[in-house]
Amino acid sequence: MKLFKLFCLIVILFCSTPNLFGAEQIHQIQAQNILDKVNSSYLKLKSYQDSGILSTAYNTINFETYFVRPNLFLFKWVEQRDELSPKTLRKEKVSRYFAIWSDGLNFNEHYYYNDDSNEGVIKVKSLNNLIAGATGISLGAASKVSSLLILDISSRPTTLLGNPILLGTQIVQGKECYHIGGTRADGDWDIEIWISKNDYLIRKYKRTSEKITAETIYKTVKSDHSIPNSIFNFDQKGTGITN
Repeated sequence: MKLFKLFCLIVILFCSTPNLFGAEQIHQIQAQNILDKVNSSYLKLKSYQDSGILSTAYNTINFETYFVRPNLFLFKWVEQRDELSPKTLRKEKVSRYFAIWSDGLNFNEHYYYNDDSNEGVIKVKSLNNLIAGATGISLGAASKVSSLLILDISSRPTTLLGNPILLGTQIVQGKECYHIGGTRADGDWDIEIWISKNDYLIRKYKRTSEKITAETIYKTVKSDHSIPNSIFNFDQKGTGITN
């Protein structure tokens, strides 16, 4: 009798194991299908606008994106962090302002700092180079959505995931979203993406490493609506960050 029970247990485990692997494989296929729809959804948009916030334990970045196909583009952001003041020797809240933009003819890069000592415009050869140059200092905020809107921009968040899997659904900013997780192909980051079921646009993005967690929330997202050309003639004398 004991041998029979042991045999039954082995059979149950043997039969159930493929089902477990099958369910995981289905979730991976579902996740990849969703990510493919994300890629195609952004590329179909005629215009796009968002505002949001990227947060870490050390700083916050408030940002806005404006885009009209093919190459009208503005991404502006303000970084806030605590820094040691050389005058008071105390930590003080410091804000730094940045913007990159294209009016369709020129590709400009502009940085704002509190003391304006580093103010200046740097022209680059392409929109790709413009966004790539801002990716690091914006902690990736400049390239996440931009890389999805513009075909020749590399490092799309949807293609960085190795073995993505559908984790379920969650409400983000009032939108029901697919929740997809995975690890970057190079293994450096664990990544989670929340994608609206309605339009397949990203509403939240989170990446975690041993040293830092960075969470990006897109507070407002607008697509295929009218954006005045004056937006892309960016005023270098002010930041205009509204959120």
